[in-house]
Amino acid sequence: MFKKQNNMTVMDFTGIYENEKFYKHKNIRWLDLHELQGVYGYCSQEARGTIEAKISNLSPEGIHFIDSGNFHYVSEFWIEK
Repeated sequence: MFKKQNNMTVMDFTGIYENEKFYKHKNIRWLDLHELQGVYGYCSQEARGTIEAKISNLSPEGIHFIDSGNFHYVSEFWIEK
């Protein structure tokens, strides 16, 4: 069902991780979500569909960094998988 993949996924909505070092020199999956509209605090149906499509082939296992608490709803998308 899911391909065996990295255990760390960074979901970058705001650029918050660009100055961090915890992921440097690691094999991670980076999802650039800067351009999405309707995602700050609450998620529009259109944005939800886009996010779910981006994670559809990814394993729910591992660590998922989902930016700030303003994107807390993304946890539900991973749990549903």
